[in-house]
Amino acid sequence: MASPSPATPPADGRDLLTSLPEEMVSQILERLPVKDAVRTSALATPWRRRWASCPGLRFAFSGGDRPAAVDAVLAAYACIFCELFLVVPIGWAARWVGAITAKGVKSLMLSFVINSRFKSVLPPQLFSCTTITKLELLGCYMPPLPAFFQGFPKLVDLRLEEITFSKHGRKTVEMLIATSPSLTVLRIIDPVIERDGDSAPYEDWVIQAPKLTSIEISSREDYGWQVEDLPSLEQAEVLLQGHQLLRVLSAMTRVTDLFVDIMHETYEDEVEVDMTFLDVKKTGLLSQLKFCKFDGVMRHSSEMQFLEFLISKAKLLQKVEVSLHEESLTDTEVLSTEISNFEKASSCAEIIVNSFLGYHSEMSSDEDEPEN
Repeated sequence: MASPSPATPPADGRDLLTSLPEEMVSQILERLPVKDAVRTSALATPWRRRWASCPGLRFAFSGGDRPAAVDAVLAAYACIFCELFLVVPIGWAARWVGAITAKGVKSLMLSFVINSRFKSVLPPQLFSCTTITKLELLGCYMPPLPAFFQGFPKLVDLRLEEITFSKHGRKTVEMLIATSPSLTVLRIIDPVIERDGDSAPYEDWVIQAPKLTSIEISSREDYGWQVEDLPSLEQAEVLLQGHQLLRVLSAMTRVTDLFVDIMHETYEDEVEVDMTFLDVKKTGLLSQLKFCKFDGVMRHSSEMQFLEFLISKAKLLQKVEVSLHEESLTDTEVLSTEISNFEKASSCAEIIVNSFLGYHSEMSSDEDEPEN
């Protein structure tokens, strides 16, 4: 019997492109940068604008992209935006945010271009989006929440960096967090809240998020924030100073990984704080703590009191890393000797003292560390 003749190869690559299953086409498009996905329209007639109806595309546009081209792509896309990163030039915020939220978005990062005089105002349309699960905002002005805002029911991850809030911005942040019942990750970095007057104090406001597992707070100014007991919190990174530092830490009763980076207004003067504020019998503070990184230490008495408190109360503690401030007059040997004299609640706790390592370094995790 004669062997079957081989199949006739296609005349050109275009036949292969037109015969691909739709599922495979979607998988190809999802793996491409969005600019390349748009360019596939030129491959063959069946591919024309296929990207516009492909769910799962991840969009990223930088400051070098022409706003009009970005505008056209956002307008043409027919699906909910899975993931979108935008560098927003002045004057385009309302138009783009309106186009995005009208179709829905799951993960959204907006980095606003800032000039020397003002920041772009965050458009109110954003607060009508109920599909969003991750929101990251950088460098904009956030006015009071619009009256129609009912919360972000699916928001899991909220990151606010260098955001300027109105005079009553503390209530804006408080409500934004409180009306996001699924929130597990929160980052508030270098906020600015306008004052009612030069000497008017900030009213207290509370961070309430029962499902929060990770929090990062960084601010040189005390904006009156309070933190309620966060029953699900596992990781905390705090870059604060003085009384606000202890006020925030006092509510972190179940944290297992703690990073503390101390801010100092002046290096000569010490801000004394009342250590009785950390009453372990009342708060259960440090009961679950296993790892701690403590940076920016000047060896002020309040800092040493806190370190002593931590080491003497954390019964599950496995490792503490302490790093001196770059302008500290103390050397590592002196600091190490002083800390070694503290009573340990955990006999297996390893204490490491380093010279200045720089701010915002991530908590180290050696391969031989025990698992949580």
